[in-house]
Amino acid sequence: MNPYDWKGALESCKKVLEHDPEHIGALEVSAQALWYEGRYDDVVKTTSRLLMLNPDEPGYRYTRGMALMSLGKLSQASDDLRQALTQSKDMRF
Repeated sequence: MNPYDWKGALESCKKVLEHDPEHIGALEVSAQALWYEGRYDDVVKTTSRLLMLNPDEPGYRYTRGMALMSLGKLSQASDDLRQALTQSKDMRF
């Protein structure tokens, strides 16, 4: 049994984004919920929106890279993952 209500989270985020399409918190939670639902195409779209708002955040690029890898788009995934590592100042990333 999943203790998290990802569908409910998505619905809440959808309402927030209707009023504020650039709400970073709602976009971040949406990306996470979509990931847990296995909706990798939508993760790519959502993280792409996040990257438009904050292109210097390596976590968004990493998440998009992992979603692209899950979709079998390995060249694009490699580009995103490489850039995420370059952007991160923390080698543990």
